Amino acid sequence: MAGRATADEVTEFEAIQFHKLAWIKQRLEAKMLAASQQVISGESFGADSLKQAAFIQLQLAKTCKRK
Repeated sequence: MAGRATADEVTEFEAIQFHKLAWIKQRLEAKMLAASQQVISGESFGADSLKQAAFIQLQLAKTCKRK
């Protein structure tokens, strides 16, 4: 889904004779919807956000112990 067609997609595209533009449009729409869903759900950056929050908590705990 990184913007390049898979081998299966290329094979499928080459096998069809008509409506190739419609086929491309459908694949692009499906990939854009999947990417949008990852962003909307937070899936694409959720783990990184949790790691950052844990790091901040640790730093705060260290700072509070010093006082």
